[in-house]
Amino acid sequence: MCVFPVPRPLLYAATRVVRRPDGSIGYNSDGCSDAVSSDKLAQPNAMLCAGPADGQTVTFVVTAYDKWGNHIDLGLASTVTTTELDNRPDDALGEGSGALTVLNPDSVVRNGYFEWACTDETACSDITDYRVERWNVATRTYEPVTSVAVAPGRLYHATVRPALGETSYFRITGTLADGTPGAVVHYSVARGSYV
Repeated sequence: MCVFPVPRPLLYAATRVVRRPDGSIGYNSDGCSDAVSSDKLAQPNAMLCAGPADGQTVTFVVTAYDKWGNHIDLGLASTVTTTELDNRPDDALGEGSGALTVLNPDSVVRNGYFEWACTDETACSDITDYRVERWNVATRTYEPVTSVAVAPGRLYHATVRPALGETSYFRITGTLADGTPGAVVHYSVARGSYV
């Protein structure tokens, strides 16, 4: 009788399971930092898919790799299904006035530096200041972060640290002299953390 050692998994990798428009099953890890890749596996035994916590149900397939890179076919691998928390603000996220635009999405994620501008001079002509607010999931209200005075022909900026390991929701409101909103833009930032 011969006994051969069974190789233990060196690492696990995961990727999202998606249903294609034609009904077939596919795999897509866009926006994820530990996707199954033909050339390398960047983060062993961890996977981070950045995106808003919007209550979506997502299925992942998890595959074990041995030290030689062998693994079973993705169609035969174990799956895990989870439903994200829904931490979105109560107001119409993403349905701003259209007059304000966040100009630097990469810098917002990397270091919390917002830069925005008004793209509609008529809509923004009576704005006196811009208010940056963060959505508080626990109280379900926006909380003030900072206020920026208006100056002609300028780009506006504010530094606001997105929370590590979660999705932060922000609202930038151009406020008129009477306190009412003149222009609004909503913005979400997912800043990941491996645990």
